[in-house]
Amino acid sequence: MPLPELAVFPGPLKRDLAGLVGALESILGRRLPRTGSADATMVLVGADDQSRKAHERPGQAAIWVERDASPGALGGVVRIHDLSGKIRSFPFQAMRSNRFWNDRASFESAAARRIVDLLDRDPEAPWPCCESTSGSSMESIRSRILTRAEWGIETLGSDGKFRTLHRENRVVLADPFAVVHHGREWLFFEEQRPGQPGAIRAGLFGRDHLTDIVSVEGLGFSHRSWPNVFHHGGELWMLPESGADGEVSLWRCVEFPGRWEKERVLLSGKAWTDPVIYQEAGDWWLFVSAAGPSPHSHSDSLHLFHSTDPWSSPFVAHPWNPVAVGVVGSRPAGRLFREGGRLVRPAQDCSSRYGRALVFRSIERLTRTEYVESKLRRIDPPAGSLGIHTWNQGVSGTFVDLLAAVPRWT
Repeated sequence: MPLPELAVFPGPLKRDLAGLVGALESILGRRLPRTGSADATMVLVGADDQSRKAHERPGQAAIWVERDASPGALGGVVRIHDLSGKIRSFPFQAMRSNRFWNDRASFESAAARRIVDLLDRDPEAPWPCCESTSGSSMESIRSRILTRAEWGIETLGSDGKFRTLHRENRVVLADPFAVVHHGREWLFFEEQRPGQPGAIRAGLFGRDHLTDIVSVEGLGFSHRSWPNVFHHGGELWMLPESGADGEVSLWRCVEFPGRWEKERVLLSGKAWTDPVIYQEAGDWWLFVSAAGPSPHSHSDSLHLFHSTDPWSSPFVAHPWNPVAVGVVGSRPAGRLFREGGRLVRPAQDCSSRYGRALVFRSIERLTRTEYVESKLRRIDPPAGSLGIHTWNQGVSGTFVDLLAAVPRWT
């Protein structure tokens, strides 16, 4: 792999260290220590390795960013040189911009966010190992010119092949979650029509299609997606994405499948995305992504919370939050599940586009004070598809959403 090169930040930040420090302080909401103080911090960006070494001084901490120079990569490493002389390295990835010529800005935004995360937490805490990003810019350009992308609901058969269950021209159909009610399996999913916010629908699962599709009412009028439905205490509950309202809320079914009412707000204050809830050993765990200062930061970090009872007790933030960073392997892609004794967390790879692929992470330690996960495997979209970002297991099989490349003028 080619040696990384130091990232170059745009305009005055390239020449003005105070400008970068000021930007970081604005995001952090507090002042950083200045060079010359007992715990001085210096941020070096836009210099070569020789220049960086020339600026290093005993008793001074330094932070710098190295960009991965591999073809098609959009990521890098934040390196921290602490006061003892030890160098720690923290990888990160940036999500590619919808405008292919703006990738540098995406990288720079992700690098700044990564620095802020590191300055605001314990640098000794172990971060999950992130993957490299890749992709062809020319392929992306050609695809956007000739085709348009369209999400649809699919099922994965025992033969390893995907079958279409529900797809509609120019309509986003995504985020399938399965639930059994009175012995029959239903799929809840997002439907977003042109010019309208996302809404939740439910349909009865058949071998090759969905029937009896109905609208799910009572969830409010903001954008709704990610209908994470589950049974508990003899009732049916839903944890949809309600980031447009700045919260994660729990909803109760009052008339299956179409009438729901809000039970409780679990988290608030941020545009939370794709919440997943899991119970183990007396604790309830809430995995969720949160929007940050950059346009695509809703996909580059994973936050973890715990509660003894979501219906009566508050959720407490994990001390290692965010427990995963990077647009590869952070944002949830479905419910947690057991596989051969492992606890597996499906996650999204959003490196070259939203929903580029799936990454499965094995959770090694899950406690109130520790969280460790490792890479298990990944699943790329099948031939003829551009993306996949949800994976949920049901009684009858596995349900996913696939992004198809549809001829633009069809």
